[in-house]
Amino acid sequence: MVHISSKAKRVSLLSLIALLPFVGCAANMKERYTKDRPIPNVTTTTRSELERLPKPAQKLVVSVWKIPDETGQNIRSTQGGTELSRAVTQGAHHMLIKALNDSGWFIVVEREGWPQLIQEIRIKEELRKRGVTRVPEDFTHLAVPQYMLSGAITEFEDHPVSGGFGGGWRGFFTSSRVTMASVAIDLRMADVETGVIDESVSIFKRILSSQADLGIFRFLTVNELLEFEFGYTFNEPTQLAVREALEKGVVHLIVKGVRDGLGGFVPAKEEDMKFFKDYRLDTLQIEKAAMEKLIQKTDKDIAQTSSTEGDTPVLASDNKH
Repeated sequence: MVHISSKAKRVSLLSLIALLPFVGCAANMKERYTKDRPIPNVTTTTRSELERLPKPAQKLVVSVWKIPDETGQNIRSTQGGTELSRAVTQGAHHMLIKALNDSGWFIVVEREGWPQLIQEIRIKEELRKRGVTRVPEDFTHLAVPQYMLSGAITEFEDHPVSGGFGGGWRGFFTSSRVTMASVAIDLRMADVETGVIDESVSIFKRILSSQADLGIFRFLTVNELLEFEFGYTFNEPTQLAVREALEKGVVHLIVKGVRDGLGGFVPAKEEDMKFFKDYRLDTLQIEKAAMEKLIQKTDKDIAQTSSTEGDTPVLASDNKH
């Protein structure tokens, strides 16, 4: 029977505790990486925000042009140097179109495949003229967008922050390492009639990578060696981070459009305006709200203290002459 001392148990427990954050991150993508069958490609956090948005009074027609990668970053090779593959996705406009449709606020018209669309319209119109098809409609009547969405992936920082720790005692050892990258996207929405950019947003997303190891290397007797190793690595997908940033950007554009009273940005129910007024767009608003709440609490405490002091009876001293 192998006897494990209390100190060794504490080392092992520390190692398991170090692994918990990484296991939690993996649990967030359990559906994505534990299923053998094809599944819908959805995110967990930002997708729920899109679904919680109140419905509009009427959907807005928008066009989406290409969202290019303007970071200029290539994948960093593990041997040092760089590879030819780009660090971030080159199909961000497809992700943006999906996010716009999922929000329930927009009707997206085709622009990236415009030459192919025009060719299809001409083919169908020619078939209609020749009587090949019975569809009598004029296919040149296309939906006219009210707004045009454009932007770019503007930032990608590879490992600006990294750190770790390690330790061992009497054959027990543990180590952990965390590295972070980041990506940012910028979106803008322009009025098609005036060309004026009505709204713009910039969204930043952290990308986490982590590694943890736990092991035992110990001689039980002169001829018996106990060796055990366990490791876990988690790499948050960069392209998933881009998708989440784009979905968050769509939420911010809708919220800002409703708050600023842009044409067409009207919720279906008047009581839904409270949702958009209360929605916090960034950490500054969250900190400001927390500070205002603290000030209100402080003022309330001061008022209660003053009221208590004013109600305290004053005992008159007995003066005997």
